[in-house]
Parts: sequence; C-alpha cells; structure tokens
Amino acid sequence: MYNINTDNFNTKQGSSIMGGIQMRGNVYNNFDMLYGISFFDTTFGMAVRETPATTKINYIDLNTQSVQISVLM
Repeated sequence: MYNINTDNFNTKQGSSIMGGIQMRGNVYNNFDMLYGISFFDTTFGMAVRETPATTKINYIDLNTQSVQISVLM
C-alpha cells in the first residue's frame, strides 16, 4: 500500500508495485562492479471538489512511475 501523510491534502491509500534486478560482474582482473535497475509504479487518491462552490468531494487517482538505475564499483 502507498500513502502520503500530510496535513495539506486529503488523500487515500493506493497500491504500489516495485520490481528490479541487480547483477554482479567481474570487469577487469579483480575489479568487481554491481549494477541494477528497478521499476516503481505507485497510485494514490487525492480529494478534489467539482467546483469551489460545492461541498461534494470526489477522489481522483494519481499515478507515478519511475525507474532507478544503480551502479556500485
């Protein structure tokens, strides 16, 4: 589950998926290197009003996707 805890916005929890792979390789003689890539997909809801004059609140789903590349020598 993914959630943003803040006093500034009214939010609700959403789902999250993370996956990745890391590999270790011998580059030159005894020099090792670790490299990898990870993918993230998170969803959460934020409360919005249809118009500023109404009190009815709807939740819209927001989705963020990201990729992280890591290298360790």
